[in-house]
Amino acid sequence: MDQERRRYPRLNSTLLPAVPHKNAQNEDKFRIRTLGESGVGKTVIARHIHDLAAGNGAPFMHVNCGSIPETLFESEMFGYERGAFTGALQAGKRGFVEGARGGTLFLDEVGEIPLSSQAKLLKFLEDSTIQPVGSPVSKRIETTVITATNRDLREMIRLGRFREDLFYRIATFPMLVPALRDRPDKEALLDALLVKANAGRQPKLRLSPGCRTALLTAHLPGNVRELSSIIDYLDIVADEVATPEHLESVLNVEAASPASLPMQEEGTTLKEMTAMFEDRVLRDAIAKYGTRREAAQRLGIDNATLLRKLRRLTG
Repeated sequence: MDQERRRYPRLNSTLLPAVPHKNAQNEDKFRIRTLGESGVGKTVIARHIHDLAAGNGAPFMHVNCGSIPETLFESEMFGYERGAFTGALQAGKRGFVEGARGGTLFLDEVGEIPLSSQAKLLKFLEDSTIQPVGSPVSKRIETTVITATNRDLREMIRLGRFREDLFYRIATFPMLVPALRDRPDKEALLDALLVKANAGRQPKLRLSPGCRTALLTAHLPGNVRELSSIIDYLDIVADEVATPEHLESVLNVEAASPASLPMQEEGTTLKEMTAMFEDRVLRDAIAKYGTRREAAQRLGIDNATLLRKLRRLTG
């Protein structure tokens, strides 16, 4: 299981975009193009589709297209035969495409493929055959192809940096993965990340109401990846209850400040002002520490005293 998959929780289907049903007779024509900002979870979506379509036993080949040098693209993607070029392995090498036979070929950052290399990928997508470098024989490879990008491929086509025919080959089923700020299920996603962080953890990590609100309303340009990283951080620095103070170094939030003395209004007595101040201290403590019991312990009073004061203050 790769690092990206470990980072995110295994979410149920209600938290993922709709996945089309695959026609088994057209396995090699099944193409999905996932779109979205960096960190929204395109790799997780690809894994989910793979598990539904091919199963856990089939290979999942994750290829970061932007990391392959242009001069090595053909040999890395399609493999090569023994002695194909200077420096080639004596036994030759199987390429990424062949490694995905019977499973899923996930072409991440497909918009980063150099223009000069795009024709080689297009041929495979058109006839499902590859010809390793140095080999006179073509091989047929059947695999599900999923691509991902955060680039505007139509704009790249207009600028002459991406082939239009390749675009249509990879765009059978475009799937937009929304940014975290646009997801209606942010709370469910946060809870799922928290459950994953708590696997085997004692005591279980909890979020105070203030911490939870800060996470749900924060601007996170790194999307799900950034939120997951923050939960990992809280898992390390917080004992049992994560509070806004724990977020100061990772988010632009201010720690809860001590309750200030309320401004005196005309006709307000010292007794009334004292009650207002005590009420604010108690409620801020509960919001900060998550539970009444924890708030009472931090304030140096027992739980029964805290409850009695709250009842008296609320009348």
